Formats: sequence, C-alpha cells, structure tokens
Amino acid sequence: MVIGCVGFRATLLKMEEEYIKDVCAEIIKHKPDVVITEKGLSDLAMHFLTKAGISAIRRLRKTDNNRISRACGATIVHRAEGTLPDIML
Repeated sequence: MVIGCVGFRATLLKMEEEYIKDVCAEIIKHKPDVVITEKGLSDLAMHFLTKAGISAIRRLRKTDNNRISRACGATIVHRAEGTLPDIML
C-alpha cells in the first residue's frame, strides 16, 4: 500500500494504536494472568498487556493451545471484542 500524504499515514497509525489499545483494555478488564495466541501479537499489544502485569505467549499451535486449555480449565476465546464468556467474569 502506498500512502502519499504524511498526515494520512499518521492518522492511520493513530487509528491502529487506538484500536489495539481498546482491544487490550477489553482483555485487561477481565484480569487474566496469561494470554496465549495462535497468531501474532503486535509489539504495542504486548506492551499494554505487560504493563498491566499480563504475560503473553504468541504463535502457539492450535493443538498445544487446546491441550493447555484442557489441562488448566481455561476458556478459549476467539475475539476480544464483544461479550466474553461469563466464566471469565
């Protein structure tokens, strides 16, 4: 993607930062000890989670994620936005 206007690029970066901050705030609201992802986790998100005292593990295989979930009784959530399961509240 080519962005011609410097101001437009700065606006996009600000929007991305706000989105990541909002998603992290939704996760932090539930006070988990650990967040495990099967995909990547941005450095900015890692910063917000670490600042809140939450450890994060990224790029775990789905089978390992399921195994950890069963072993410790964790709930797998596919999206941070919206309603999280009542078990987490």
